[in-house]
Amino acid sequence: MTNPTYAWLKKAIDHLEEGHHAIMFLYKADRQKYGELVEQREINSLQKKDHFQRSMNDTCSILASWKNKFCNNGDMYTEANDGIAFMTMGKED
Repeated sequence: MTNPTYAWLKKAIDHLEEGHHAIMFLYKADRQKYGELVEQREINSLQKKDHFQRSMNDTCSILASWKNKFCNNGDMYTEANDGIAFMTMGKED
């Protein structure tokens, strides 16, 4: 299209903004619960198997139906919580 109309440009920009908001919403989701999902989506997108969702409705549907294998069995080991704890020992004053 050599001379796009204002309406066409506005529609294109709105579509891009919706996709940007959907991606940002996914990245701002709880990493402990959805971290594995985000990583899978990134890998699939880089390998051109699947693209990031284009709308907030798609993102919300994906997050709502996601089952994190780490949360379901009671083990909370993820990148956000690697299970390491530190303790300091010293003399009480």
